[in-house]
Amino acid sequence: MADVFEKESVEKGDGVTGLLPKCHVSRLKLNSGTPTVVKGDIATEATPGPMQIDMELNVIQSDDSYTHIALVGKLDVGGVGEIENKFLGFTAARKKTAIVDLYGVTFLGSMGLRIFLDAAKSLAREQKKLILVGPQPLVGEVLEASGIGDLIAIETDPAAAVALAKS
Repeated sequence: MADVFEKESVEKGDGVTGLLPKCHVSRLKLNSGTPTVVKGDIATEATPGPMQIDMELNVIQSDDSYTHIALVGKLDVGGVGEIENKFLGFTAARKKTAIVDLYGVTFLGSMGLRIFLDAAKSLAREQKKLILVGPQPLVGEVLEASGIGDLIAIETDPAAAVALAKS
């Protein structure tokens, strides 16, 4: 965490010091309640940016034989919170084999593993499968270290995942 955060000055009246992401600002100064970003000798008023969405769930295919969805973003606590109901609705609730495309997933935490396991267990009760396809190297390492591959099929090739879903 030391390389992501560094001690920066946050000033408001009496001056408060805290941790700020060094990739975002050099110094943050609050004048009369108005945040100002200070980089070198240049000060600009800080304005709220667009709301950041941690996760997206996109339906690629949904028919009577299987559902194919794609996840994009970080499957951390916030990301899982954004897509969990929709994810379980397209996987476990449909009671059809589900392919989950992980090509766009950049981070996988324990909460992400949990929703995969929840969906897989629910589908197994219906003799259906959850198939994960195309994890990025970091995500693949998490899947391997967790041992989830013993319970859930993990494919690198989308065609192999579709073939498995149809079998």
